[in-house]
Amino acid sequence: MAEYPDTRDSLVQGRRRRQVASPIALVRRVALISFPVSAMMTWIVEPQLARLLESWLYAPRRSK
Repeated sequence: MAEYPDTRDSLVQGRRRRQVASPIALVRRVALISFPVSAMMTWIVEPQLARLLESWLYAPRRSK
């Protein structure tokens, strides 16, 4: 493995170089986070917010 010019300095300071994740790994990581969050927002949070905002968003029902 090739050494970078500042490798020794960064190791002396107690930090290691972080490797950049591949694009495929990044897509997987984003998918793992976004799918559960989207599902929770759709099926848990959204209906509760709709009920809370119902009286403010919609006019009262008219009696026939």
